[in-house]
Amino acid sequence: MITFTLNNEKIEFHGDADTMLLPFLREQRKLTALKNGCSGEGICGACTVEINGRARLACTTRMRSLHDAVVLTPEGFPPEVLKVIATAFVNKGAVQCGFCTPGFITRIKVLLQNNPAPSVAEIQKAIRPHLCRCTGYKKIEAAALHAAEVLRNHQQIQITTTSGKVGQPHPKYQAYEAATGAKKFVDDLYVDEMLHAALRLSDPPRAKVLKIDTSEAEKLPGVVRL
Repeated sequence: MITFTLNNEKIEFHGDADTMLLPFLREQRKLTALKNGCSGEGICGACTVEINGRARLACTTRMRSLHDAVVLTPEGFPPEVLKVIATAFVNKGAVQCGFCTPGFITRIKVLLQNNPAPSVAEIQKAIRPHLCRCTGYKKIEAAALHAAEVLRNHQQIQITTTSGKVGQPHPKYQAYEAATGAKKFVDDLYVDEMLHAALRLSDPPRAKVLKIDTSEAEKLPGVVRL
C-alpha cells in the first residue's frame, strides 16, 4: 500500500506500484486539468504536477515514489493563487487553445513560491520542459512576470474587459476556464458506462477484406461490440 496526500486528501493506493501518476489522476481520480500530451514520453510538460513543492511530470512519475508525498494539481491549488496566475495568463494573451496551459501554470506556481521576483531568464529556464504550439512563449513570460508582481505586492487582479470595439483586444472565449483546467477537452469527458472505440486497420494497405473472425476478440474482458 502506498499512502500520500493528494489535494489535501489522504490517499491509500493498493494498485500496481509501477503505475504512472498521470493515468491515476486522470482515470481513477477524474482530475483532468493536467493533460496527456505526449503519451508518456515526458517531452511536452502538459502533465506537470507539484510534488513536495517541486514541479514534476506525472507521466514519468511512478506511484511507488509517492509514499508520504504531498501532491497538488491545479484542482487543489489555493484559489487566490490560481486566480492570480490564471488571470495574468488571460490578460497577457498567453492562453490560446489552452491544452498546455494548466501545466505551465503549475510550473509558474512552483517557481513563484520559491522565487517571488524571477527574471525573464529564470522564467525561460523554468518553462523549458514545456511545449506550446500557439503562443510563441513571449506572452507566457509576460504573464509570469505579471503574476509575480501581483502576488509579491498583494495586489488585486481582474480579467481585463473592453468595450468590444473593433481593434481593441478582448479576452479569448473560455480562456480562464482553459487556464485553470476547468475547460473540458474530448479526452476529459466522462459519463457512467462510457464506452471507448478503436479502429483496427488492415496490415496490408491494399488488401480487400473478405471475412473477419472476431470470436477470440469478443471473449476479451471489457469488449462490448466489434
